[in-house]
Amino acid sequence: MSHKKHHSKLGNTEAIAMQLHDSLEAKGYCGFFDVDNLEEISKRELEESVRQSCVVLVTLTDETCDSEWCCFEWDIAKSNGIPVKGVVDIGNFPKRSVIEKVSATNAHVLQYQLAEYTEKSRKRLIQDLQTWMDKRLSDIDKGVACTFDRVHD
Repeated sequence: MSHKKHHSKLGNTEAIAMQLHDSLEAKGYCGFFDVDNLEEISKRELEESVRQSCVVLVTLTDETCDSEWCCFEWDIAKSNGIPVKGVVDIGNFPKRSVIEKVSATNAHVLQYQLAEYTEKSRKRLIQDLQTWMDKRLSDIDKGVACTFDRVHD
């Protein structure tokens, strides 16, 4: 889960990323979330975590592209062929301006259609992300280790 923790005007924007992560975890997925999985956030640790991922979900604001850490994660995903899906909080950020910034920063984040987050559509969004992730996971060689994989009983 790639996200920028703070926004210059809205403050903490990490909450949506955390909500998405926790909702997907409740559906039986396990995934990397820096505050849960790292004692010390370093580029080496982040690179390893992204490289072990089957997919990367990105929560996007109009300032996410300004994050050195997010851009680093996206570069690692791109160089390792890891599918990326962006989620835009369209209640606070115009989708068109987010697309323009992401396109100029790392078009790999736009390889799949961006998902739209609103408070009202959050439950449907989780279902859509599940469908997208399941499709990506079915495309991956079953022998590849993943950190955002479906947990089987």
